[in-house]
Amino acid sequence: MPSEVILVFDQGTTRCKICLLNLRGECIGLETIRNSEYRRNSVSWQSAQEWWHGATGATKKLLSRLDMTSQRVVALSVSGRAGAGVFLDNGGEVIVDPWLDQRHHPELVEIKDQFPDLALYAATLLSKLLWLRRNDAHLFQRIAHAMYAKDFLVFRLTGNAVTDPSSGPDGLDWPAQALTNLEIAPDLLPRPELPWGLAGYLTEHAASELGLSPGLPVAVGAHDGICANVGAGVIAKGEIALTLGTHGVSRTIIEAQPAEGVTRFYCYPTGKHVIGANALMAGRSLEWFLDQSPDARPDRNKLFQEYDDFVLKAEPGAGGASFYPYLDGQISPTLDRKARASFHGLTTQTTQKQMYQAVLEGASFAIAESFLQLSGWIPQVSRVSVTGSGAKSKPWVQLLANLINQPLETTDGVSESRGAAIFAAVLIGKYPTIEKAVVHMVQTEQTFNPDIELSRIYQQLFKQWRDHREKLRAER
Repeated sequence: MPSEVILVFDQGTTRCKICLLNLRGECIGLETIRNSEYRRNSVSWQSAQEWWHGATGATKKLLSRLDMTSQRVVALSVSGRAGAGVFLDNGGEVIVDPWLDQRHHPELVEIKDQFPDLALYAATLLSKLLWLRRNDAHLFQRIAHAMYAKDFLVFRLTGNAVTDPSSGPDGLDWPAQALTNLEIAPDLLPRPELPWGLAGYLTEHAASELGLSPGLPVAVGAHDGICANVGAGVIAKGEIALTLGTHGVSRTIIEAQPAEGVTRFYCYPTGKHVIGANALMAGRSLEWFLDQSPDARPDRNKLFQEYDDFVLKAEPGAGGASFYPYLDGQISPTLDRKARASFHGLTTQTTQKQMYQAVLEGASFAIAESFLQLSGWIPQVSRVSVTGSGAKSKPWVQLLANLINQPLETTDGVSESRGAAIFAAVLIGKYPTIEKAVVHMVQTEQTFNPDIELSRIYQQLFKQWRDHREKLRAER
């Protein structure tokens, strides 16, 4: 009898992962597509239709190389980045692609000033609608659906416009007063449902594009941060998920309303709160550096492995080079949108791989600052699990363990996909609750313990890095 598996689409900023997981949470197949990014002067964007074409092609490739006579897909689910707005017309065609620039920032500030309690991701989507209405009224009139990245995939899979509280309104209803004041029709927005709710069933058209049978149930899914916590089993008090992806994000789930000054990301359904801190673009810094490298080549995994092997054997400190990973400013622990990335301490003796090491260390220092901010907001840290693509980099995880002087657990680099699969498993009745599913579907792969001597060295380097950063800030 074929074993039952769940197909997950994890739509990130940099990559989309297509993952098959069994009901024990084991990844039995994975395909990854790197998202293309387009720029023209000050604007930048990605193509939502390319997301879908990439996802369908990768799914067919994944299914073709696996023995699907012994596997049976029983459900689909999604995980995805927040903030990306995709706008469709009445026929379901994309008429505005998800932009990456900040053209809507004045509208976002305006909305947050009017409605300070409005969830950030809800405000972001509304601000983009407001920007479109003000800057291209004709195009705005054609919009029939406004949705988030993962919800665009759900729409393509099911034909239904559905979101979840963590991605959008922070609840099961959009804020009526905000929509009224902003004159935005509620039917433009996706219907909020719980992550383990039913978004719909796989349409015949989508099934033919994916190489699957129509009628399969599709779970609503959630923001990739929620999926990462669930997929790493980090849902109890004092547990922190540290995600190494485009950004370096630390998150924990609490029951009480966050205190003043604590950054609340979104709700954890139902009735709990996700708080956290974000080292903006920390992970993207590594991709950026390799993009500029003369070693850049299509097989990025081999290149990462080559550079990781160098870092494993290198002395801490990158030969005196240091890097500040502020490619898009800084938001944690200090808000400084004018901060910019830079190298320091380079000499004629600095090698390409030492520069990579400096980027890795600088990104880690920024992540450590954010982690320490979050850990200061909770009574005690009981456990830390590293998620995201960066969890596969042993020198990176070990460096972070040494830096924050904390044991770090890893699973297998697909925690986000596993979290989405857990939601689907609950949807189809394989487990009665998320907590029960976590017990059966999450296993720790490895624990990285801090090295006492290296921890001491990295603490000194961390202090030097912060001191120099503050000097640069004062001189700006």
